[in-house]
Amino acid sequence: MPNPETPDATSSPAVFVPSPADLNREASASPISKPQLRVFVIAVTVLVACFSVLLYRWCQFGLRSDLFSYTLMVPFISGYLIWTNKNKLSFGPPARGLAFLFATMGGAVLVLFGLLSKSAGWAPSTQIALTTLSFILIFLAICAAVLGGKFLRSALFPLGFLIFMVPLPASAEYAFESFLQYGSAYASYILLKLAGNSMYFEGTTFMLPGITLEVAPECSGIRSTLVLFLTSLIAGHLFLRNNWNKAILASVVIVLGIARNALRIFTLAQLCVHVSLDWIDSPLHHRGGPIFFALSLIPLFFLLWYLRKRERRAYSAK
Repeated sequence: MPNPETPDATSSPAVFVPSPADLNREASASPISKPQLRVFVIAVTVLVACFSVLLYRWCQFGLRSDLFSYTLMVPFISGYLIWTNKNKLSFGPPARGLAFLFATMGGAVLVLFGLLSKSAGWAPSTQIALTTLSFILIFLAICAAVLGGKFLRSALFPLGFLIFMVPLPASAEYAFESFLQYGSAYASYILLKLAGNSMYFEGTTFMLPGITLEVAPECSGIRSTLVLFLTSLIAGHLFLRNNWNKAILASVVIVLGIARNALRIFTLAQLCVHVSLDWIDSPLHHRGGPIFFALSLIPLFFLLWYLRKRERRAYSAK
Protein backbone atom coordinates (compact mmCIF):
# COMPACT_ATOMS: atom_id res chain seq x y z
CA MET A 1 0.00 0.00 0.00
CA PRO A 2 1.55 3.31 -0.99
CA ASN A 3 2.47 5.77 1.69
CA PRO A 4 0.28 8.91 1.31
CA GLU A 5 3.22 11.05 2.41
CA THR A 6 5.44 9.68 -0.35
CA PRO A 7 5.08 11.66 -3.60
CA ASP A 8 3.92 9.70 -6.59
CA ALA A 9 6.62 9.17 -9.18
CA THR A 10 4.20 10.21 -11.89
CA SER A 11 3.18 13.47 -10.21
CA SER A 12 4.55 16.82 -11.38
CA PRO A 13 6.06 18.75 -8.49
CA ALA A 14 5.36 22.49 -8.53
CA VAL A 15 8.95 23.59 -8.87
CA PHE A 16 10.65 25.84 -11.40
CA VAL A 17 12.73 23.95 -13.94
CA PRO A 18 15.21 26.25 -15.69
CA SER A 19 15.48 26.01 -19.43
CA PRO A 20 18.70 24.83 -21.09
CA ALA A 21 19.33 28.40 -22.21
CA ASP A 22 19.10 29.61 -18.61
CA LEU A 23 21.46 26.86 -17.45
CA ASN A 24 23.99 27.66 -20.17
CA ARG A 25 23.82 31.35 -19.38
CA GLU A 26 24.35 30.77 -15.65
CA ALA A 27 27.14 28.29 -16.31
CA SER A 28 28.94 30.66 -18.65
CA ALA A 29 28.67 33.64 -16.28
CA SER A 30 31.82 34.19 -14.26
CA PRO A 31 32.35 36.95 -11.68
CA ILE A 32 34.98 39.61 -12.01
CA SER A 33 38.13 39.11 -9.96
CA LYS A 34 39.47 41.80 -7.64
CA PRO A 35 42.68 42.27 -9.67
CA GLN A 36 40.61 42.71 -12.84
CA LEU A 37 38.38 45.28 -11.16
CA ARG A 38 41.37 47.14 -9.73
CA VAL A 39 43.19 47.33 -13.07
CA PHE A 40 39.99 48.32 -14.88
CA VAL A 41 39.26 51.19 -12.48
CA ILE A 42 42.84 52.47 -12.73
CA ALA A 43 42.87 52.25 -16.53
CA VAL A 44 39.53 54.04 -16.92
CA THR A 45 40.61 56.73 -14.45
CA VAL A 46 43.76 57.36 -16.48
CA LEU A 47 41.72 57.45 -19.70
CA VAL A 48 39.25 59.98 -18.28
CA ALA A 49 42.14 62.11 -17.02
CA CYS A 50 43.79 62.09 -20.46
CA PHE A 51 40.52 63.05 -22.15
CA SER A 52 39.38 65.43 -19.40
CA VAL A 53 39.61 68.58 -21.52
CA LEU A 54 37.91 66.94 -24.49
CA LEU A 55 35.19 65.42 -22.28
CA TYR A 56 34.58 68.84 -20.74
CA ARG A 57 34.05 70.25 -24.23
CA TRP A 58 31.68 67.37 -24.95
CA CYS A 59 29.65 68.20 -21.82
CA GLN A 60 29.56 71.89 -22.70
CA PHE A 61 28.48 71.09 -26.25
CA GLY A 62 25.65 68.87 -25.01
CA LEU A 63 24.43 71.46 -22.51
CA ARG A 64 24.36 74.21 -25.13
CA SER A 65 22.89 72.16 -27.97
CA ASP A 66 19.13 71.76 -28.36
CA LEU A 67 19.66 68.83 -30.71
CA PHE A 68 22.37 66.83 -28.94
CA SER A 69 21.47 67.33 -25.28
CA TYR A 70 20.42 63.66 -25.18
CA THR A 71 24.06 62.59 -25.59
CA LEU A 72 24.72 63.51 -21.95
CA MET A 73 22.25 60.84 -20.80
CA VAL A 74 23.77 58.02 -22.86
CA PRO A 75 26.60 56.92 -20.48
CA PHE A 76 24.17 56.88 -17.55
CA ILE A 77 21.70 54.73 -19.50
CA SER A 78 24.48 52.32 -20.50
CA GLY A 79 25.71 52.15 -16.91
CA TYR A 80 22.20 51.46 -15.66
CA LEU A 81 21.68 48.65 -18.20
CA ILE A 82 24.99 47.05 -17.20
CA TRP A 83 24.18 47.33 -13.49
CA THR A 84 20.71 45.79 -13.82
CA ASN A 85 22.22 42.92 -15.82
CA LYS A 86 25.29 42.46 -13.60
CA ASN A 87 24.38 38.90 -12.56
CA LYS A 88 24.52 37.74 -16.19
CA LEU A 89 27.85 39.37 -17.07
CA SER A 90 30.82 37.16 -17.84
CA PHE A 91 34.49 37.99 -17.42
CA GLY A 92 37.43 36.12 -18.83
CA PRO A 93 41.00 36.31 -20.06
CA PRO A 94 42.14 39.34 -22.06
CA ALA A 95 41.04 39.58 -25.68
CA ARG A 96 44.29 41.05 -26.95
CA GLY A 97 43.27 41.06 -30.60
CA LEU A 98 40.12 43.07 -29.94
CA ALA A 99 41.97 45.36 -27.57
CA PHE A 100 44.61 46.09 -30.21
CA LEU A 101 41.92 46.67 -32.86
CA PHE A 102 39.92 49.12 -30.74
CA ALA A 103 43.05 50.92 -29.54
CA THR A 104 44.34 51.27 -33.11
CA MET A 105 41.00 52.61 -34.33
CA GLY A 106 40.83 55.06 -31.42
CA GLY A 107 44.34 56.27 -32.13
CA ALA A 108 43.57 56.67 -35.83
CA VAL A 109 40.53 58.80 -35.02
CA LEU A 110 42.69 60.98 -32.75
CA VAL A 111 45.24 61.43 -35.56
CA LEU A 112 42.40 62.41 -37.91
CA PHE A 113 41.19 64.91 -35.32
CA GLY A 114 44.69 66.38 -35.10
CA LEU A 115 44.91 66.77 -38.86
CA LEU A 116 41.48 68.36 -39.18
CA SER A 117 42.02 70.70 -36.24
CA LYS A 118 44.73 72.46 -38.28
CA SER A 119 42.22 73.38 -40.98
CA ALA A 120 39.58 76.06 -40.52
CA GLY A 121 35.90 75.91 -41.32
CA TRP A 122 34.87 72.55 -39.88
CA ALA A 123 31.85 72.39 -37.58
CA PRO A 124 32.22 72.00 -33.79
CA SER A 125 29.90 68.97 -33.88
CA THR A 126 32.38 67.17 -36.16
CA GLN A 127 35.24 67.93 -33.79
CA ILE A 128 33.24 66.70 -30.79
CA ALA A 129 32.16 63.61 -32.73
CA LEU A 130 35.77 62.60 -33.51
CA THR A 131 37.11 63.09 -29.98
CA THR A 132 34.15 61.31 -28.38
CA LEU A 133 34.42 58.40 -30.81
CA SER A 134 38.11 58.07 -30.00
CA PHE A 135 37.32 58.01 -26.27
CA ILE A 136 34.72 55.26 -26.73
CA LEU A 137 37.03 53.11 -28.87
CA ILE A 138 39.88 53.32 -26.35
CA PHE A 139 37.41 52.56 -23.54
CA LEU A 140 36.34 49.42 -25.42
CA ALA A 141 40.01 48.52 -25.84
CA ILE A 142 40.40 48.68 -22.04
CA CYS A 143 37.30 46.50 -21.59
CA ALA A 144 38.69 43.91 -24.00
CA ALA A 145 42.20 43.97 -22.51
CA VAL A 146 41.13 43.80 -18.86
CA LEU A 147 37.64 42.26 -18.68
CA GLY A 148 37.93 39.98 -21.70
CA GLY A 149 35.92 39.15 -24.78
CA LYS A 150 33.23 37.42 -22.71
CA PHE A 151 32.39 40.73 -21.10
CA LEU A 152 32.09 42.46 -24.48
CA ARG A 153 29.65 39.78 -25.62
CA SER A 154 27.58 39.74 -22.42
CA ALA A 155 27.34 43.55 -22.33
CA LEU A 156 27.06 44.03 -26.08
CA PHE A 157 24.01 46.31 -26.13
CA PRO A 158 25.01 48.68 -23.28
CA LEU A 159 28.51 49.04 -24.71
CA GLY A 160 27.21 49.50 -28.24
CA PHE A 161 24.72 52.07 -26.99
CA LEU A 162 27.67 54.29 -26.05
CA ILE A 163 28.00 55.19 -29.73
CA PHE A 164 25.12 57.63 -29.20
CA MET A 165 27.44 59.73 -27.06
CA VAL A 166 28.81 60.81 -30.43
CA PRO A 167 26.88 63.73 -31.94
CA LEU A 168 26.10 63.50 -35.62
CA PRO A 169 28.76 65.17 -37.79
CA ALA A 170 27.55 68.30 -39.54
CA SER A 171 27.14 66.58 -42.94
CA ALA A 172 25.12 63.68 -41.47
CA GLU A 173 23.01 66.08 -39.41
CA TYR A 174 22.21 68.16 -42.50
CA ALA A 175 21.33 65.09 -44.59
CA PHE A 176 19.04 63.59 -41.93
CA GLU A 177 17.42 66.95 -41.19
CA SER A 178 16.73 67.55 -44.90
CA PHE A 179 15.25 64.07 -45.27
CA LEU A 180 12.84 64.67 -42.37
CA GLN A 181 12.06 68.20 -43.57
CA TYR A 182 11.07 67.18 -47.10
CA GLY A 183 9.42 63.96 -45.93
CA SER A 184 7.29 65.85 -43.42
CA ALA A 185 6.36 68.48 -46.02
CA TYR A 186 5.22 65.88 -48.55
CA ALA A 187 3.29 63.89 -45.93
CA SER A 188 1.60 67.14 -44.82
CA TYR A 189 0.70 67.85 -48.43
CA ILE A 190 -1.03 64.47 -48.70
CA LEU A 191 -3.02 65.10 -45.50
CA LEU A 192 -4.06 68.58 -46.65
CA LYS A 193 -5.17 67.25 -50.05
CA LEU A 194 -7.16 64.47 -48.40
CA ALA A 195 -8.86 67.13 -46.26
CA GLY A 196 -9.96 68.92 -49.45
CA ASN A 197 -7.73 71.99 -49.22
CA SER A 198 -6.91 73.95 -52.38
CA MET A 199 -3.26 74.99 -52.40
CA TYR A 200 -0.02 75.30 -54.31
CA PHE A 201 2.80 73.10 -53.04
CA GLU A 202 6.46 73.21 -54.04
CA GLY A 203 9.42 71.77 -52.13
CA THR A 204 8.61 72.64 -48.53
CA THR A 205 6.25 75.57 -49.16
CA PHE A 206 2.44 75.54 -49.00
CA MET A 207 0.38 78.40 -50.45
CA LEU A 208 -3.01 78.07 -48.77
CA PRO A 209 -5.96 80.50 -48.86
CA GLY A 210 -4.84 83.52 -46.84
CA ILE A 211 -1.48 82.14 -45.68
CA THR A 212 1.81 80.71 -46.96
CA LEU A 213 3.52 78.09 -44.80
CA GLU A 214 7.06 76.77 -45.11
CA VAL A 215 8.51 73.73 -43.34
CA ALA A 216 11.82 75.16 -42.15
CA PRO A 217 14.81 72.95 -41.20
CA GLU A 218 14.21 73.68 -37.51
CA CYS A 219 10.68 72.30 -37.98
CA SER A 220 11.94 68.95 -39.28
CA GLY A 221 11.52 67.22 -35.90
CA ILE A 222 15.04 65.78 -35.97
CA ARG A 223 15.58 66.00 -32.20
CA SER A 224 12.34 64.27 -31.22
CA THR A 225 12.92 61.63 -33.91
CA LEU A 226 16.39 60.85 -32.53
CA VAL A 227 15.01 60.61 -28.98
CA LEU A 228 12.19 58.37 -30.21
CA PHE A 229 14.75 56.17 -31.99
CA LEU A 230 16.79 55.76 -28.80
CA THR A 231 13.59 54.95 -26.91
CA SER A 232 12.76 52.21 -29.41
CA LEU A 233 16.25 50.69 -29.10
CA ILE A 234 16.05 50.56 -25.30
CA ALA A 235 12.49 49.21 -25.34
CA GLY A 236 13.45 46.53 -27.85
CA HIS A 237 16.44 45.49 -25.75
CA LEU A 238 14.41 45.26 -22.55
CA PHE A 239 11.22 43.64 -23.82
CA LEU A 240 11.99 41.76 -27.05
CA ARG A 241 14.14 38.72 -27.80
CA ASN A 242 14.05 38.40 -31.56
CA ASN A 243 16.53 40.64 -33.36
CA TRP A 244 14.21 41.04 -36.35
CA ASN A 245 11.46 42.34 -34.08
CA LYS A 246 13.91 44.78 -32.52
CA ALA A 247 14.88 45.99 -35.99
CA ILE A 248 11.22 46.41 -36.97
CA LEU A 249 10.52 48.47 -33.85
CA ALA A 250 13.50 50.75 -34.49
CA SER A 251 12.86 51.20 -38.22
CA VAL A 252 9.23 52.18 -37.68
CA VAL A 253 10.47 55.22 -35.75
CA ILE A 254 11.45 57.01 -38.98
CA VAL A 255 7.91 56.61 -40.32
CA LEU A 256 6.48 57.72 -36.97
CA GLY A 257 8.76 60.75 -36.92
CA ILE A 258 7.57 61.93 -40.32
CA ALA A 259 3.92 61.13 -39.55
CA ARG A 260 4.08 62.96 -36.21
CA ASN A 261 5.57 66.07 -37.80
CA ALA A 262 3.13 65.95 -40.70
CA LEU A 263 0.21 65.78 -38.26
CA ARG A 264 1.53 68.83 -36.45
CA ILE A 265 1.91 70.83 -39.69
CA PHE A 266 -1.51 69.69 -40.90
CA THR A 267 -3.16 70.72 -37.61
CA LEU A 268 -1.57 74.18 -37.70
CA ALA A 269 -2.48 74.67 -41.36
CA GLN A 270 -6.10 73.70 -40.78
CA LEU A 271 -6.42 76.00 -37.78
CA CYS A 272 -4.85 78.90 -39.69
CA VAL A 273 -7.12 78.44 -42.71
CA HIS A 274 -10.41 77.60 -41.01
CA VAL A 275 -10.16 79.29 -37.58
CA SER A 276 -7.67 82.16 -37.33
CA LEU A 277 -4.28 83.19 -38.65
CA ASP A 278 -3.25 83.84 -35.05
CA TRP A 279 -2.62 80.11 -34.62
CA ILE A 280 0.68 80.52 -36.48
CA ASP A 281 2.05 82.34 -33.41
CA SER A 282 0.27 80.16 -30.85
CA PRO A 283 1.90 77.93 -28.20
CA LEU A 284 0.83 74.94 -30.29
CA HIS A 285 3.29 76.08 -32.96
CA HIS A 286 6.18 77.17 -30.76
CA ARG A 287 5.84 74.75 -27.82
CA GLY A 288 3.59 71.99 -29.07
CA GLY A 289 6.37 69.50 -29.79
CA PRO A 290 6.02 67.49 -26.54
CA ILE A 291 2.30 66.98 -27.20
CA PHE A 292 2.87 65.41 -30.61
CA PHE A 293 5.88 63.48 -29.28
CA ALA A 294 3.63 61.91 -26.63
CA LEU A 295 1.10 61.04 -29.34
CA SER A 296 3.82 59.27 -31.35
CA LEU A 297 4.60 57.07 -28.33
CA ILE A 298 1.13 55.50 -28.52
CA PRO A 299 1.63 53.59 -31.81
CA LEU A 300 5.24 52.81 -30.83
CA PHE A 301 4.22 51.12 -27.57
CA PHE A 302 1.28 49.43 -29.28
CA LEU A 303 3.69 47.91 -31.81
CA LEU A 304 5.99 46.89 -28.95
CA TRP A 305 3.05 45.20 -27.20
CA TYR A 306 2.08 43.37 -30.40
CA LEU A 307 5.63 42.15 -31.12
CA ARG A 308 6.08 41.00 -27.52
CA LYS A 309 2.77 39.16 -27.61
CA ARG A 310 3.73 37.49 -30.89
CA GLU A 311 7.08 36.42 -29.42
CA ARG A 312 5.42 34.89 -26.37
CA ARG A 313 3.05 32.96 -28.61
CA ALA A 314 5.94 31.71 -30.74
CA TYR A 315 8.03 30.60 -27.74
CA SER A 316 5.08 28.91 -26.03
CA ALA A 317 4.39 26.92 -29.21
CA LYS A 318 7.90 25.40 -29.12
